[in-house]
Amino acid sequence: MRKYFSLFLFLIFFCNAFAQNINSAGSLSEEMIDKKLQYLKNADPSISLKQQEDMLLQLKVISEKLSYEKGIFLSSDFLMTVYNKQDRNKEIIELGNQLKKITDNKKEDPTGVISSIYQKQALALMYLGLDDESKKDIEIAIRFAKTIKNPDRRYLRMAQSYMDMHSYYNNMNNIDEKKIYKDSTLYYLNQSLETAEKIRDNNKEIPNNLKYKEIIGTYIRLGIFYLEYSNEKGNLALAEKNLLKA
Repeated sequence: MRKYFSLFLFLIFFCNAFAQNINSAGSLSEEMIDKKLQYLKNADPSISLKQQEDMLLQLKVISEKLSYEKGIFLSSDFLMTVYNKQDRNKEIIELGNQLKKITDNKKEDPTGVISSIYQKQALALMYLGLDDESKKDIEIAIRFAKTIKNPDRRYLRMAQSYMDMHSYYNNMNNIDEKKIYKDSTLYYLNQSLETAEKIRDNNKEIPNNLKYKEIIGTYIRLGIFYLEYSNEKGNLALAEKNLLKA
C-alpha cells in the first residue's frame, strides 16, 4: 500500500511539474529531461500506458522547445514503444515521419536511438501491409545500426534488423507462386544468426537471456524454413539440426 501511495504522490508531482514548465521550457534542464526519461524507461507497471504517453508527449514538447535532440529522440522512441503496445501503428508512422526531418541529416547513431526509431517505424509499416516502404526503413535502420558505438548493442540491433529484412522477404515469398525470394529469406536468417552470435556473453549492455532469445528464435525460423522446402534433398536433416539447436 505504501508503495502505491508513494507512486501516486510521484505522479502528481511529475504532472504538476510539467504543467508549470510546459510554457517555460528553459526552466527544465536537459539533465532533468534525461532523469525523467530514465524513470519512464524503467517505469513501474502500475503506471498506465496513457500516463506514460502524456508524460512522454510533454517531454517531447519541452525537448523541442530547447532544441534538445537527445530528448526529442528518446521521448519519441519511448512513445513508439507505448504505441506499439496498443497496436497504434499509424501513430508510430506519423511520429517517425516527423522525426525524419531531423534524422535525414544524420550520418551516425552512436547510442542506437535513431536505428531503433527506424526499426519501429519499419515494423509498423509492415503490419499495415506497406512492405516496400517498410523495406526502405529497415535498410536505413541497418545502416545506422552499423554505427552504434557499443559493439554488443550494435550486433543486437543489426541482428534484429536482419530478422526484420527476413520477414519482409518471407512476406514477399508467400505471395509469389514461384518463390523467387527464397534465397533472400534464407540469407537474412543466416545474417541475423551470425550477427547475434557475435554478442559477447556476460557483457554489461546486453543480458545473456536477450542474446540467446534472438539466437534460439533464429534457429527455430531456420528449422521452419527447411521444413517448408522439405521436398529438397537434405532439408529435412537441416530442419532437424536447427530445431534441435534451438
